[in-house]
Amino acid sequence: MQALARGPTVEKVFLSTLMTTCMSSVDELTDSLYRNRTAAKISSSEDMLVLPSVLSFIASIATQSDQGCETILEAGVLDMLLHIYIVFTTLSDTAPQDAYLKEALHGACRLILGILDQSPQRQRTAVFNHPVCILWTDCHSNPPGYAVETNIQDRSAAWRRADRSNVMRRVLAIYRFKNDAVDLCADIIELANAQFYDVEVVDLSFLVMLKQIISNKAEPLISVLANSSHESTVRVFSGLIRLWLECTGLQINNEVHTQSMAPTSLDYVTMPQVETVHKPFCNQEREALMVQIMNTDTALYHMLRFATETAKQNDTVRLGVLDGGSLALVLMAFANIEFRLSSLVSVPRKEEIPKGTKSGRRSNVDAQASEPISLAAINAEAAALSIFVHSPKFNDSWQGKRLGTRLSLCSSLVNSLLGRDSVADEGYEVTRALFRKIVTVDL
Repeated sequence: MQALARGPTVEKVFLSTLMTTCMSSVDELTDSLYRNRTAAKISSSEDMLVLPSVLSFIASIATQSDQGCETILEAGVLDMLLHIYIVFTTLSDTAPQDAYLKEALHGACRLILGILDQSPQRQRTAVFNHPVCILWTDCHSNPPGYAVETNIQDRSAAWRRADRSNVMRRVLAIYRFKNDAVDLCADIIELANAQFYDVEVVDLSFLVMLKQIISNKAEPLISVLANSSHESTVRVFSGLIRLWLECTGLQINNEVHTQSMAPTSLDYVTMPQVETVHKPFCNQEREALMVQIMNTDTALYHMLRFATETAKQNDTVRLGVLDGGSLALVLMAFANIEFRLSSLVSVPRKEEIPKGTKSGRRSNVDAQASEPISLAAINAEAAALSIFVHSPKFNDSWQGKRLGTRLSLCSSLVNSLLGRDSVADEGYEVTRALFRKIVTVDL
C-alpha cells in the first residue's frame, strides 16, 4: 500500500489499468441493456459488487500522503467516478442487496471526493474543475462561494468537456430509466444542442423531452426552461415542433392509406410485403413513440398545455416559445385528411447518411431541419385553416367534445403566446389576426 502511495510509474499504470478494467466491464453491462432494448435496471452482479471494494482500495492509497492523491488523480480516478455517476441512475435498488450496493457505491465515491478535497491547492483546482464534481452535486461538497443551486451554465460546460461515449450513455440512461428531475432536464436541454453534440445524441434528447411531455411529467422541464435564454428556448421548441410535425405527417399518411385501402367489393386486399431493414436505436425508438402517440388525443392535449405553461413563465421564455414555431401546434391540432398541412409536415426520414457526411456529425440538411418553421409558412397554413373552420367538411371532421377541447386548449396557447389584448410583438400582427379568427370560431 505504501509503495503504491509513493506513486512510481508502474503503480500509476497498475491503478489506471485497474480502473479501466472495472469501468469497461460495467460499461459493457450497461450497453447490453440498450442493445437488448430492455428497461430493466442493473441488478447486483460480479462486475458491480467489486466496485465499492476497488474504490475503498483507491481511497486508502490517497490517504497515505499527498503523493497518493496525485497518483490516483493521474491514474484517472475522476474519470472513473464520472462513469459511475452516469450509470448510477441505471442501478436497481428494489431488492435489499441492490439497495445496499447502491448505497455502498455512493458512499465510496463521496469518500474519495472528500479525501481529494483536502489535497494541496494545486490538486484541488483540478478536482473542482473536473466534470464529475460539477455534475454529481449530491456526492461532492462544492468549494466555498460556489452556488448551492444547480448552475445550468456550469453543467453545460461540463458536458461539453466530456467524452462522446459518456455523453451518449447519459442520454440513454435518462431515456430508459429516469427523466423527470431538474438536473436531468437541464442536461437533456444541453445535450439537444446540435452545435456541440452529434445527431444521435440530439435526436435522443428530444425524444426524452417528448416522453416527459406526453406523460404529463414536464414540470421540471418547464422549471429549467423558465431560467433559460431566448436562444435555448427557441432551439428546444423548434426541435419539439419538428418532431411533432413528423408524427402529424405519419398520422395523415396513415389516414390516406387507410382510405385508399378501403375495400369496394368482397375482394380480399393484399398488403404489400415490406422489407425488414435494421435501423439505429434512436430511429427505432422514435418510430415506436410516434406510433404510440399518433391519433392520441391525450398526447396532443399534454403538448398544448406544455407549450402554454412554458410561455407563461416570463416574457423572454414566451418569445422563445413563439419564435420556436409553437403556433404550428394549433394547426396540427386540426390536421387530418381534409386539412393536410402539406407545406409543413415532414417528409419521412431516410436512414442513410448523406455522402460526404461523417458519422456522428450533422449534415447541412439536418441543420436546416432544426431551424424553426418560418412564420410565412405558418401564416399560409393558418390562413387556410381560418377559412376551413367555417366549412361543412370541418364540422364533419371535428364534432362535439373533441372539437371543444381542442379549441379551448388552442385558445389558451394563442393567448399565452400573443396576449389577450394587443401585444407589440413586431412581425406578428397578421399572425395574431389569423389565429384569433381560428380559435374564436362558433361551435
